[in-house]
Amino acid sequence: MTLLLDSSATVTDDDGSTKTASALRLGMCVEVDSAAVDASTATARASAMRFGAQVTGPVSAVDTVASTLTVLGQVVDITTTTVFDDSLASGLSAVATGAVVEVHGLADATTGHLVATRVEAEAGAAAYK
Repeated sequence: MTLLLDSSATVTDDDGSTKTASALRLGMCVEVDSAAVDASTATARASAMRFGAQVTGPVSAVDTVASTLTVLGQVVDITTTTVFDDSLASGLSAVATGAVVEVHGLADATTGHLVATRVEAEAGAAAYK
């Protein structure tokens, strides 16, 4: 399916601030409001998109052997498909204890961990969540 996003669609972050589509990055989880899927073209037109990190805060542990990091007590699994921001180009080995990161991902109900889809350095975070 193809999702069409044009200038009439609204894009907001998890704080409700209006953004442009250029704020979206590979690996971010988004919530989309759209019209019904057109079965003949397998497309839908988005009317609104919302994005935001699942956890933002200081890293308290990095385990490169287990491919995990811990942020605000939440264990985050890093996989081969996790996307790292350009400032963390070396991947998990570039993440330092005490650094503030923003993690996008999905909850794993079996382990209770967050499976990261994207990790970004977020030194200027105004609040943790």
